[in-house]
Amino acid sequence: MFLNDESTSVTAPPAIPAATGITPGYFTGGNPATGQAASVVRFWHLNMLFQELMAFLTAAGVAPDKANNGQVLASCQKLFSPGRYL
Repeated sequence: MFLNDESTSVTAPPAIPAATGITPGYFTGGNPATGQAASVVRFWHLNMLFQELMAFLTAAGVAPDKANNGQVLASCQKLFSPGRYL
């Protein structure tokens, strides 16, 4: 896990927009035959997911590392290991 380090990144998460009143659901790739549009993935949704995952690293004391794709698993194993009291 690692924060986005592109030149277009911002230093704080942008505000999440108010609820739209649309019933929450699942992403879809769309279906041209039925006119179903593909789901739009918004920046704020990706930020929410990323912050949820980063919370595991923070709680486990794991430093973010761009080259390690197993950090969330390692954090969970550390946090929920036998004998560890939460």
